[in-house]
Amino acid sequence: MAAEVNFVMVPISTGAPDLMRRLLDEFESISRIKVNVRLIDWLEQRTVMVDTAVHGRGADVFLVAVPQTSDLIGMNALRPFTNLEVAELGGAESFLAASLRSGMRPGENQIWAIPWLVDTRVLFYWRDLLESAGLDGASAFKTCRQFDESFTILKQHGFEVPFAPPFENYMVLHTISSWIWENGGDLFSSDGKEVTFHYPDALAGVRAYMEMILRMPPGVMSSEQQDNFHARLNPVTINGGWMGVDADPRLACVVPPGGAYLGGTNLVVFKHTRQVGPAMELVRFLCRPETQMRVAFAHGFLPSRMSVLTDPEQLQHPIRGDQIRAALAGRTYPCVPMIGLVEDRLSQELTRLQREIHASGLPADQAVRNTLVPLGKRLNLALGSLES
Repeated sequence: MAAEVNFVMVPISTGAPDLMRRLLDEFESISRIKVNVRLIDWLEQRTVMVDTAVHGRGADVFLVAVPQTSDLIGMNALRPFTNLEVAELGGAESFLAASLRSGMRPGENQIWAIPWLVDTRVLFYWRDLLESAGLDGASAFKTCRQFDESFTILKQHGFEVPFAPPFENYMVLHTISSWIWENGGDLFSSDGKEVTFHYPDALAGVRAYMEMILRMPPGVMSSEQQDNFHARLNPVTINGGWMGVDADPRLACVVPPGGAYLGGTNLVVFKHTRQVGPAMELVRFLCRPETQMRVAFAHGFLPSRMSVLTDPEQLQHPIRGDQIRAALAGRTYPCVPMIGLVEDRLSQELTRLQREIHASGLPADQAVRNTLVPLGKRLNLALGSLES
């Protein structure tokens, strides 16, 4: 093979490396381009990414988590996709718009990353358990108010823990974001220059979520509750689409109130690459709808291609169809400087607050304000210093 390309990726789930290797073998056979693959752990992704950016070595194409795309743009490490290259991929309109914006600065048209797989946060529920309480899952959680009313009904029907809350840092943030959006708040201003999660509308959303946590027994924030959901002891939870792979037919999902958070992975090309042609060939291959479907559907993700997301056959799938509807109306965090820092700090504080809200003895409103207002002010000082 005359050409080579270095590709660094994090396995999206168990079994993905073997599937990816088979796909890349197909690519090598078709293109006659050798792919040198380096698999890295999620925990070392940032270290490898920074080393590649600073030293200009190790990767031509990188499969990067959505929030970290902004860091690479800020480091001036990426090669921008030209209008012609985007057109050869089918045009910007051929990708899910919200995911495409994860590789674009607010207010700018330059595309720095191509969305690959989309990771949604959807509300899963046991259809028969809700029906036993007289609830229809398709309509019981459309708004935070309806969620609260359904929560009360489920408690009255003997479910001490009606909702199995997420307990991991980022999952907690992604879930609470839906409550923030439903209450008219947001994490960032529209221009991305300041955080706004400590403003009144956003605080109201976090307070509503924490009041729900307070209505359940202390200690609900653990993996045990997720296990209880799988054991059908808890009727409702929020999780990633992987929960719907080979799902029990009694399991169903809907869009969370306020809309679903969208994460996932982006494909980026480093500006130091001397293998632009082979790198773009690899990106084009990975972005083919058929390639995306083979990887995404096997592991609970969604393709970023609109041709798949609007396919009537996919929309009729009992679980995937609702995942797709959640993605089509979903939201990503903006591609702004320091988004990684903001996401890290905010997720840590919200997870701590959820874990300690019972023990604090404070009303939810006061506990939320005590946590988020100082954090928001500190982060805005940091963002302001970046602008100056």
